[in-house]
Amino acid sequence: MGLFVFGGDSSKVARSLLAGSLTILILALVLAVSSPLGAEVLTVGNVRIHTAADVESYCRQSGGETYLCFPGTRDWKLSPGAPLQGHPMQMEVVAEAVCGVDYPMDGIDIDILILPVPRQDLPNSSAEGSVIFLSPGRVQYPLDHIHYTVVHEIGHVIHHVLMPGSRMDLWEAYADLRGLPSAEVDPAASHASRITEIFAEDFRVLFGGSRARCGGEIENHDLTSPENVDGLREFMRSLPGEWEGRVALTASPNPFQSSVVLRAFSLDVPVMFEALEIYDVRGRMLRRFAPVSGTQEIVWDGRDETGSLVAPGMYVLSVRASSGQHVYKVLKVSP
Repeated sequence: MGLFVFGGDSSKVARSLLAGSLTILILALVLAVSSPLGAEVLTVGNVRIHTAADVESYCRQSGGETYLCFPGTRDWKLSPGAPLQGHPMQMEVVAEAVCGVDYPMDGIDIDILILPVPRQDLPNSSAEGSVIFLSPGRVQYPLDHIHYTVVHEIGHVIHHVLMPGSRMDLWEAYADLRGLPSAEVDPAASHASRITEIFAEDFRVLFGGSRARCGGEIENHDLTSPENVDGLREFMRSLPGEWEGRVALTASPNPFQSSVVLRAFSLDVPVMFEALEIYDVRGRMLRRFAPVSGTQEIVWDGRDETGSLVAPGMYVLSVRASSGQHVYKVLKVSP
């Protein structure tokens, strides 16, 4: 994962890593001493872990409700209550879980938000694009639960970035290895039977640390443990190589309610957006704009050229970038 830059309670971080290797401990102690006290974001390689206090800085009030407005994600309404109710996950334990991941994540930027209170519409932890939301517990979570959750959600980020919907060839290869009947995501399937959840569980067992692996057990007990699936580990480790010299276009959230963020991802090719055109399913262009020079991110606020909100439905985003022309379908849903 690379070097660690620790902020916040340095003594807690050092103590939590005593059980790790001597090399990691030395790095942690040296960097903890040199880090400014009171920092609220801890960086591990390309992963940024935001404390509950830092997450509160992204909150705003509207109509008597509190919303979490983190860049690149939908606005989430937080559950009513004082900001410090509940038991947020400990930053040092989250960092341990990240450090234990044995997967080539260089070039994949991930933000992990330690929530001070749950989200009202989705109380459980989840991942949206490359952002992970870690929900607090009514009591302090056991260490193994935190490790399990963190690595499972990193697994979701990996498939969001490296196996977007445009790469059905990769999903079909994965489904074939896993013996699944279809590579399509079935929203009607039980949580444990959804192909994206199976992927995240496989990632956790194959690439998480000892606390995260839980002895090789996965949520779907009807499936073979990923450790016993020939070629699965090699397939998942090969995914970053699929993007050498290529560009992935991601849109999140998708479906979206108010705004959608379009991002370009590449491991080794510079990408810059040049123009975005938005069409409805009838082929009518609703909006066109040129992003700021050099940007790798575009935010569409769900409005047409007149400033009117478009109706719920499917829309086509046609993007011209330094890497060529790209097309992405997004679904707008009612609030």
